Parts: sequence; structure tokens; C-alpha cells
Amino acid sequence: MPAPEFLRLTPSGRLGGTSPRPADPARPVWSPAHLIAWGRAVSSLHPGLLGERRGALRHLLPIVVVGWLLRAVPLLWDAPIFADEGVYYAASAWLWRGRQAYTDFVLVHPPGILWLLAPVSWMEPATGLLAARVLATLVGALNILLVGRLAGVPAAIAYAVWPEVVAVERGPALEPFLNCALLGMMNTRGWTSGALGGLALGIKLWAAPWLILLALRRDWRALAAVPVAFAVVLAPLAGPEMVDQVLGFQVNRPAAGAGRVARLLLL
Repeated sequence: MPAPEFLRLTPSGRLGGTSPRPADPARPVWSPAHLIAWGRAVSSLHPGLLGERRGALRHLLPIVVVGWLLRAVPLLWDAPIFADEGVYYAASAWLWRGRQAYTDFVLVHPPGILWLLAPVSWMEPATGLLAARVLATLVGALNILLVGRLAGVPAAIAYAVWPEVVAVERGPALEPFLNCALLGMMNTRGWTSGALGGLALGIKLWAAPWLILLALRRDWRALAAVPVAFAVVLAPLAGPEMVDQVLGFQVNRPAAGAGRVARLLLL
């Protein structure tokens, strides 16, 4: 039986065949940093429940449940597969079927997402992709809890219902897992915080600016753990092809409104 379209490789090593795929949902305009800052601002203005700087678990659990339902229920109606989630699931599925990332197929981000999807990528493709989507919704629910523990109930509510965040946490794109690693980093200290920071960097290089937070709070153990964790994520697939695709592509990709210098500054 031929492979599903999202598991096909083009002659150039690109994933997803050649058929048109639905466009990705818009990336969240508000990052966790925006939500945390907004939540703390609201918490400083409202006493009582909304004034808790770190949301109590009993207040956050209903928000987590509602947020998870917003992410998961549309999957019952066969929500469309967006380009990125098909690409990243296919990359992990190919890896666990003996193909080599960066040599047999192109991947323009570090390989962290491949390891994180490993628990479901060995399955039959249709079942595995559905499992990966459910996994992403659970990660999204955990993100709601972490936002609430970090910045209080208002930020948790905003993260739970913000449409762009809900849309992107409905499938195995980079953002649900990236946000989870960064929020975990900010909710912990020491070696654990640094390991999560290194994992975030191993998912997407755009996590780098967040690591400044570790220096600002003088968490030297965390800073020492970041390069170790990052190296562990990269080591099994490290090679010149990875450097060329992960760094070279991000620097030289089409401008999309930002020139090369601007992209390096953002990176």
C-alpha cells in the first residue's frame, strides 16, 4: 500500500509529497512572555482569586480542562492536517523507519521534535498522526497549567482560550513543545531548568533569547546545564548536513519581511 501523502519524500528529500496542503494556522501573536506579563499586570490590579501571582492548582484545573477540550474536541470531526504537523510527524516517523534526518530528508530545525514524537511515531501512520495530535493537545493543557503557576489565573485563562494558541496546540508542530520546555524552564531552577532550556533550544533555535532569563536570575547551574542538554539532543544526528540545514537555511531563507541582519538579530 502506498505511503500516505504526508509520509512521501520528494526527490530533493522534502517531506510531504507534492500535493497541496492546508496552510498552517497563524502562529500565536502572543508568546508566553506576553501572556505572563499581561497576567501579572492584571494580578497586581485585582485582589483575591485573580490576585494570586502563582495560580493555585484548585483554581487552575478547571481552566486546564476547558482549554484541553477546546484543543481536542475538533479532532473528533477530522480537523484538517496542516503543513507543519504533517512534516514533523513524518520526519519522526521516517527516522524510526530507518531514514536519516538531514541526509535522507531535509529538516530545517534541530531534532528535538523527532525525539519528543518518538512515543507515537512508530505506529501505523494514520493512527500515529492522530496520537501525535492528541499528544499535542495534552502538552497544550500542561502549558496552561505552567502559565498559571508562573503568572496566575488571568494569564492561564488567556492562554487557554486565545484562538491562535488553541489552533497551533492541536497538532504536532514545534510551538506546543517549545512553549512547554520554556515554561518548564521558567517554573524550575538549577539543573532541571537548564535541561529544559537546552531541550527548548534543541527544538527551535529561536528559544535562545529566552535563555537570558537564566542569567538575569543568576541561575548558574541552569546556565551550565543548557549546553549539555542541547548537545544530548543534537548528538545522535550531528553532522555537517545538520549545520547546513539548521543554521544555513535560517540565515539564507527568503526574507518574508525581514532581511538577513534582522533574522540574525531575531535568532
